[in-house]
Amino acid sequence: MKRLPALLLLLLCAQGLSVPEPGGASVVAQDFSPASARFTGRVVSVLDGDSLLVLRDGRQVEVRLYGVDAPEGGQAFGSVAKRFLSNLVFGKTVVVEVRDIDRYKRSVSRLTVDGADVSLDIIRAGFGWHYTQYSSDARYAAAEQEARAARRGLWQDNAPIAPWNYRQRRASPILTPPPKPSTAASASGPFHGNVSSHVFHGSSCEYYNCKNCTAVFKTYEAAVAAGYRPHNDCVRR
Repeated sequence: MKRLPALLLLLLCAQGLSVPEPGGASVVAQDFSPASARFTGRVVSVLDGDSLLVLRDGRQVEVRLYGVDAPEGGQAFGSVAKRFLSNLVFGKTVVVEVRDIDRYKRSVSRLTVDGADVSLDIIRAGFGWHYTQYSSDARYAAAEQEARAARRGLWQDNAPIAPWNYRQRRASPILTPPPKPSTAASASGPFHGNVSSHVFHGSSCEYYNCKNCTAVFKTYEAAVAAGYRPHNDCVRR
């Protein structure tokens, strides 16, 4: 049998079709695109409510569950969601159907254990949102509505914060202005007097080194004797 032209061979491989070998044997062309990858492995670690490590051929693969977004560790129900997932899968053999690879190099996957969809179980129990930004699965949507109505898990909270909003807030913290210099009252000198206003300030005063504060007095009495009055907030006798 003649060898297949290279272009035809590539087209057959891309379609996942059997490629005939010389002599009549056939080899199934493997499609390694993330959307079709599927493997079986044992869960060796649960990282949070929607991600875990699966042992595949002696190496750990980080898996992010498809279609569900569970509370972060710092959120209400975050630790409970992690424990729920751990009870479902830790130490068990699972089937991983990879749908995508995210920007953190995690395998975004549909996970099943004993034939049950793990993401669906999490949502149904009320320990995660249907992640509609990346999933349109009608079963997940219905499971979330059911959990909400029954006030299961995190839906016991009157105003739960979606994890994607929580992450956004953490990524963009509200900036607070720097603290003002201390204005605690000063009991001892030296004092700086404002030659314009004739007010004198202690060392802890915000205006101690103001532009016009060029008069220096060793004691409170010396400042008063020179015709200066103490600042109300930062000088005490």
